[in-house]
Amino acid sequence: MFQDRYEYAYRGYHYDSDDGRWDYTAGLEQLERWFAEMLEMAADGEWIDASVGLLLTLQKLKKWAIENGDEDIDGEDLREECESFWSKADELAAVIRNGAAPDANKSAFFHELMDWIAGISEEDDDWSRWRGPIRSCLFSPAHYERLDRTDEAVARLKSIVGHMQEIQRKSSESMFVHPYFGYRQQANHYFEWLVAILVRTGRHREAEAWRVRWFEALPSLELFKLCLETLPPEERTSQAKNWLTHVRLLGGYTDLLMDMHLHLDDPDGAWQVYLKKGNAASDWLSDSAQKLFEVIKQHDPIRLVPILQQFADKRISEKNRASYQRATEWLTELKSIYHLLGQTEQWNRYLREVSESHRRLPALQDEISKAKL
Repeated sequence: MFQDRYEYAYRGYHYDSDDGRWDYTAGLEQLERWFAEMLEMAADGEWIDASVGLLLTLQKLKKWAIENGDEDIDGEDLREECESFWSKADELAAVIRNGAAPDANKSAFFHELMDWIAGISEEDDDWSRWRGPIRSCLFSPAHYERLDRTDEAVARLKSIVGHMQEIQRKSSESMFVHPYFGYRQQANHYFEWLVAILVRTGRHREAEAWRVRWFEALPSLELFKLCLETLPPEERTSQAKNWLTHVRLLGGYTDLLMDMHLHLDDPDGAWQVYLKKGNAASDWLSDSAQKLFEVIKQHDPIRLVPILQQFADKRISEKNRASYQRATEWLTELKSIYHLLGQTEQWNRYLREVSESHRRLPALQDEISKAKL
């Protein structure tokens, strides 16, 4: 029904000043009046026309701002002025939701509206702009349960998750694009809601399947653990390998891969992930890497020796007091590993070599002395 009105929807307008540029005040005031008219139409029960007019106007805002704003900054000045209009989609949904029509009618309307908005977001290839309006089309879980329409909630959530994944897939085709925080947060919310409804209604097998799909779309350690727990013990090892491969191919999940290997009691696998990350010379360690280093220190501490030596050497090469202090922290850790290995003599020899090769760096010598290495 929405597509039928697409060609007849709101057509652009603007006020021109004498020099042919957009008159900001008049134009923005006209937009405000237009949105108010659409909200009034929705309140009068003309949901379809109001929605088409309002949402197509939102779709055109960026283009209008670029064409009529300051061309030197790509219309950024006018785009900022128009940003607040996106809240009108939430207002539209609230007007319809709070109206006198039966809840069943509202649900059916929002279901179709959501699909139509998702189509616009796919057309624009911009989920970030449209996730708010789509979210406005969803009722709370209690709404569907009150109407005994959990099937509708499940269908709608499956639809919205599918749209989100399709848009994310398309945005990642030419180059790797890691899901940004807002996308992850929103998608996780919908997946969690869907799985919870399926569990609550006794559809456990379907819930497990969607939890796996959730993990494969937005992998996390907690989901990995939950997915493994639902498998028969004899299947866990082979499936865990499949999921490790899947996450590795996604790219950008180094910390998660280390955590997954450690959860599987596979420090060797986690160590290989760390070494392959391509930045092993950096001494900034994520929480996952720090955890791995602690495990390796107990599992096979000799592996840490060359890495920590690299860390110390790099800091010393920066030749400033703060870096020398950081270098002595790594040297202190290195000392504990040599002692753990029972190689005190090797440690003493290494420390002498460091001190001798940098004897012309008094600040470093001072930090080594203060660290009582």
